[in-house]
Amino acid sequence: MVSVFLVEDEFVVREGMKKNVDWAGSGIKFLGEAADGELAYPQIQKLKPDIVITDIKMPFMDGLDLSRLIRKELPKTKIMILSGYGDFDYAKQAISIGVTDYLLKPISSEKLLEAVQHVAGVVRQEREKEENLRRFEEEMKENEDLARSKYFDEVISGQLSSAEIISKGKSRKIDLVAGYFRIVLYEVNDAAQSEETVCYSDKVVQFMEALQKKEKELPRVDVFPRGVEGLAFLVKADTQTELEANTESLLSLLGSLRESVGELRYFAAIGSPTHRPKGIAESFYGARRVFAYRYLGQKNRVVRYDESESFKVVDDCQQNSVEISASALDRNVVRNFLRNGLLSEAPAFTENFFIQLGNNNLASMMFRQYVTMDLYLCAAAFLREIGYSEENIWKYTGSIHAISAALVSVQQTKACMTKIIRQTIVARDYKATKRYGGLIEKAKAYIDKNYANREISLNTTAQSVNLSPNHFSTIFSQETGVTFIEYLTNLRMKKAREMLRCTDAKTSEIAYRVGYQDPHYFSYLFRKINGCSPREYREKR
Repeated sequence: MVSVFLVEDEFVVREGMKKNVDWAGSGIKFLGEAADGELAYPQIQKLKPDIVITDIKMPFMDGLDLSRLIRKELPKTKIMILSGYGDFDYAKQAISIGVTDYLLKPISSEKLLEAVQHVAGVVRQEREKEENLRRFEEEMKENEDLARSKYFDEVISGQLSSAEIISKGKSRKIDLVAGYFRIVLYEVNDAAQSEETVCYSDKVVQFMEALQKKEKELPRVDVFPRGVEGLAFLVKADTQTELEANTESLLSLLGSLRESVGELRYFAAIGSPTHRPKGIAESFYGARRVFAYRYLGQKNRVVRYDESESFKVVDDCQQNSVEISASALDRNVVRNFLRNGLLSEAPAFTENFFIQLGNNNLASMMFRQYVTMDLYLCAAAFLREIGYSEENIWKYTGSIHAISAALVSVQQTKACMTKIIRQTIVARDYKATKRYGGLIEKAKAYIDKNYANREISLNTTAQSVNLSPNHFSTIFSQETGVTFIEYLTNLRMKKAREMLRCTDAKTSEIAYRVGYQDPHYFSYLFRKINGCSPREYREKR
């Protein structure tokens, strides 16, 4: 509804305009009134009306001065000036200020309402244009994010040549003309939530939205959302010194954004520098290797690709005997990785976990048997927890009796543990695929129920299934083969076709019923998708 605020110093005139015009019946919301510009301005700032109707000649602050303030602070607000003066100079000043309409008093209630309705129509048109632009930008952004993610996957696969990386990057508006490159992996979680829980968090979304606004301030950095993997940053520079400076600037900005949201835990992994675009893949996997340390109880820290030894908790020089205790293998660390880790991270996790245990301890056959058996039991308990039967657990983890034969050397023990972890994650992901199928069905049900609501968006739908927007967008497109916006648009067009066939409703009414405020935009989309206008579709036999 379009809103109006009235400023008039003559009480009788003001009361007549307020009471003799059927504002509500005409689709206009009467927000308030004031006797002069000085009293009106604070209220107008607070209420932000769509239209201000003001007398031009008032005590304390006249209509022209008030109009200047409104135009400066609320440029979208339309101003209608009422004047009993035919002096051309007033009209000329009003035009220079940007007043929408200039009316001479006395004016009848009918004429006033007619003029206001005309301006209200302009307000509605501008709203529709803004809404269409918002929808267009939202659709473009989702498509762009998915395309950039696909591009990043191609880069880190190592299958593209440097020339292909540069040319494809250019098409994605990613400038790869630089002397040095590096990948930084970054994860943030809500500190108030359990580390075993990965789900939608308002604080994490606030962080992501703040990062999006600050993205242009990052010094030669491209951002790639990685769903459950957090964020990947491609840092670029002309020299290695500049690369270090740009990396530090990135981490500093991320720290500031974290503090602005509050109560977020984080982990960052810095990949090796490379002077070739093709080396970006190597930098990524170097960063991912140390990124796996976030599952070893490490949090709120930044780790470089060459800092593995800094995590060792057992001093090999002082360790002269094997100490086997219940704390040698932290089950919470393993459970956390089994719950949230990626299949590709399993070797790095095992490698880093072995560093934690210490070489002297691992030299003992008995110690290796202990930690491997404990890992096996932990994996079995996890699979049991997520719904696997004993028979199916055995299919994934293998027989417990076969483990001892695989522990002859440290490397064989490492391979055995990696296999147990990998197979457990395979089982988990198989369950997750079914779970995601349920989430997608729930999301589709939400869209089916709310497709006519102009407020429905990727964010609101993601929140309905308790996932972050980035994660939901990735899963939705993978499971359905289309983006969220494409799915929503196709559903709306399907409903519109049904209404065109089964009702005599006007095109403008159908547009509104399926979620579009602008009939012209609806007709444009309908023709684009169906190859004909709504009218032509209705007349087809």
